[in-house]
Amino acid sequence: MAWRFDWLRSWDEVWEPRHLARWRAASDDPTAHATPFMHPDLVRGWLATMGGPGGFAPFFLHATHADGQEVLWLLVRPRDGLLRRLLPVGDGTGGPHFAYNDPLVVPARSAEEALAPGFWPAFERELRARAGSWFDSVALHRLRREVAGEAVGDPASLGAPWVQLDAYPEFHAYMAARPSSLQKRIERKFRKAASEGRPEFHIHGPDELDAVLAWLPNLEAAQSARYPETVLAPRLLENLVAEGIGGGLVRCSVFRLDGRPMSWRIDYLLGGTLYLGFCAIDEGQGRHSPGHLHTSSILEWYMAQGGTAYDQLIGDQAYKYDWTDGAEHRLRRLRFESRAPATVARRSAARGLGQVRRLGERAIAAVARRG
Repeated sequence: MAWRFDWLRSWDEVWEPRHLARWRAASDDPTAHATPFMHPDLVRGWLATMGGPGGFAPFFLHATHADGQEVLWLLVRPRDGLLRRLLPVGDGTGGPHFAYNDPLVVPARSAEEALAPGFWPAFERELRARAGSWFDSVALHRLRREVAGEAVGDPASLGAPWVQLDAYPEFHAYMAARPSSLQKRIERKFRKAASEGRPEFHIHGPDELDAVLAWLPNLEAAQSARYPETVLAPRLLENLVAEGIGGGLVRCSVFRLDGRPMSWRIDYLLGGTLYLGFCAIDEGQGRHSPGHLHTSSILEWYMAQGGTAYDQLIGDQAYKYDWTDGAEHRLRRLRFESRAPATVARRSAARGLGQVRRLGERAIAAVARRG
């Protein structure tokens, strides 16, 4: 067979030091197709947010192609309810919490097509053989086209805008290619801010965790006020920062005017790409457009470090495209349903429990009305 599939089924195996070192090395390999969301640091942060690994059964895939290519992919099954749902890490209760669910591929065949031929048919056969025993359903959403191709699953509705920064010799050349309205706005706002005080961009080092944790509540409150429909899982940002800042995967920065924070950002940095994680502004300082000033500052810093790309993750908000040349990652989604007898029995039991629950809720409501 061209593909061989092996699985780790316990958390002790997943976090075993030699396996962890192999996983981390694959994530950091410059030849890999990798995202921050399959990196062990973010996985640890997410698990801590969700109550620890005890709430999930792990299914860590190691797939090997005959030519030596490896695929590492952590899927999890929440230990809740009768039905067994197999999901990528970062999904589940209250999710999704991660933007992309791509597997880690080492080495990637090319930037456009990461996987060696035949992975998806072989992977589906492997899963079908486990149906009913391991899972009742498998839901793989937010797969980038580089791993999913055009023939796998269904297209998702949203894309993810990004830009190839190393297409430009330096930051000023990149900015010269942005819309003139954006350039003029940033120049005007920088001048205005400088006339009122001292504008300052600061990116926190790995020894400044306490400083970041001190302003995280401000970011969360500002984001909640601006986007009330978006609810962050409690302590998610705290845990992601705590796990990721030391190794440089998570980059936290602030934009200040005379020492007063106007804008906060949490970004991820992996494989030459800066990923926009979370950002928010102090609405009381909105007249300064601190979000634009912050983005301009962090991209100037990043390009000076040799950064190659900027990925703004999922969402087609118009402002994102001002920072790109029009490119976006297109996403696919894939779902498997088990037809095994054990699954049929669990689905029937789940429907029965659902009916009992609904009858109980109606009875309680009727008693409340009479009372």
